[in-house]
Amino acid sequence: MRKIEQMKIKLAKSGLLVLCILAIIVAGCAKVGNIQGGPKDSIPPVVVKSSPKNFSTNFKGKKIKIEFNEFIELKDLNKEFNMSPPVTKKPKIWLNGKVMVVEIRDTLKDSTTYTLSFGNSIVDLNEGNKLSNFEFVISTGTYIDSMGVHGKIKDALTQKPLKEPLLAMLYANLDDSAFFLQKPMYTGSVDKDGNFAVNNVKPGKYNLFVLSDLNSNLKYDIGEMVAFCDSALVLSPEFITGKHKIEIEEDTARNDSVVMVVDSAKLRQARNSLHVNLISFIEEGRKQYIKSYTRPNRRCVNIVFNKPLIKDSLSIDLINNKGENWYLKDRTNFKDSLFLWIKDTTLIKTDTLRLGIGYYAFDKKDSLIYKKDTLLFRFIDTSNPKTKKPEEKANVLVNAPQIFELNGIITIECPYPVLKIDKEKLILEEKVDTVFNPVAYDLIQDSIFQRLFVVNNKWKEQTSYKMTILPGFANNIYGLPQDTIINSFTTKSLDSYGTLAINLTGPKMPVILQLLDGDKVKYEIKAETDGIIDFKYLEPKEYVLRLIEDKDNNGKYTSGNVLKKIQPENVIYYGQMIKIRANWDMEINWELK
Repeated sequence: MRKIEQMKIKLAKSGLLVLCILAIIVAGCAKVGNIQGGPKDSIPPVVVKSSPKNFSTNFKGKKIKIEFNEFIELKDLNKEFNMSPPVTKKPKIWLNGKVMVVEIRDTLKDSTTYTLSFGNSIVDLNEGNKLSNFEFVISTGTYIDSMGVHGKIKDALTQKPLKEPLLAMLYANLDDSAFFLQKPMYTGSVDKDGNFAVNNVKPGKYNLFVLSDLNSNLKYDIGEMVAFCDSALVLSPEFITGKHKIEIEEDTARNDSVVMVVDSAKLRQARNSLHVNLISFIEEGRKQYIKSYTRPNRRCVNIVFNKPLIKDSLSIDLINNKGENWYLKDRTNFKDSLFLWIKDTTLIKTDTLRLGIGYYAFDKKDSLIYKKDTLLFRFIDTSNPKTKKPEEKANVLVNAPQIFELNGIITIECPYPVLKIDKEKLILEEKVDTVFNPVAYDLIQDSIFQRLFVVNNKWKEQTSYKMTILPGFANNIYGLPQDTIINSFTTKSLDSYGTLAINLTGPKMPVILQLLDGDKVKYEIKAETDGIIDFKYLEPKEYVLRLIEDKDNNGKYTSGNVLKKIQPENVIYYGQMIKIRANWDMEINWELK
């Protein structure tokens, strides 16, 4: 009986123990989501060995195998990878477990050092940690070339790194045409911050360029982003201060491996590398051509050039039709667009016109030639012939916003060339108490765009105005009527604006001062001499202040010219944001050295 009781007690204890274990397991399962792991892996992949070793000489093989301490993946390899000197056939690169295999598919030159730059393409498989600026170097000769060039590149106008991929290039051929006709001797990548490096270069004299190379032909084409050094660079230990020896860290734990994971900054310190900073720009092409041509209505044809004509010697010939003095030439403010208004009623009714357009242009050899294009203009009437057409009007287009700036101007654009303006048919009125009274104004015709007129007045703050344009204001060459047009607007109060006075000293005059709202130029002043420069009627907000040294005095920023070795005009930014407040006068001193 006692034994049975003892057995029951043991069984009860065993059952209790099982229940406790189950409870612990269940509790553990219930809390599995709250288990805290170790610190997140932030270490990039590490090279544990390679065949051949990094910085090997007398390389004769076709494959390079690089083993890492973890599984990796290759991201944006086509964009990030670069081999210098360039090869015709790019290497084939793939992964085999933790090993990256590089197959050389081209014949390498004798006694040449090759740099395989992987940029930021090598990342670990789990966390995506980047092995930044990894380079693998081999030489087909008995030594490693150790000269180089490094620096920083930024956009000439924005002074910021470029978003698009760039390639740094060294040319041993110092002819001016080499950059246009030949591939470079050495290349190097440019990172997202604008830092570039061309490493493992033979001692010698080189021209340095940086290029966006949009078509991947390793040659400069007009329209690509470009930067260049003004003079040739002499790469020689005698001219560069720094270490004259490449230090390779041997892993003593393994006789068959070399650990060589060095970032670009360390690489620059370990080489005879010359520092050069560059500014990039897009060159204004000299090529002249007709960009588009249309016939927007029966009465005119529109011809748009890619840029303003080099010389004002445009010839216009009517082909397969007879006509003299049949058109009126009309330019726009952009100077690259031309309207030909047809005066001959027979030609207006003609659906097809063929014109010969002659103009000066530069050929491929940069020689000035006279070029002639034949253009076909068609007008297709899509209206229903059974439907009665409304009377055609020549209503002017008025730019007068309802909330009007105190320093604003009103523009009036006429749809057709004007024979005569009747100023009395334009009435400008100012509201005093509850009555609108006529006020004087200036009406100015644009010197280039003859169909554009400006209405100018000394506007009063917080005042309502009404402008009425009566029929007969602008008599056009076709005699088309015009409706009555009424515009009403109210000016802002003076205390809704801020002002900025800049005490400017030191720049090379003349200059262009600009206030930027983001990337947009909001206000601009051209100055011939230094001293106090006033910006008035400023909208309250934060602005970036930019100065352009207008070297050619054309009133706008001018980019560089590669062939003539002309750098872009100098652009300088004020060191801090300009915060304009309403009803507040701000003054700053800006001294440039």
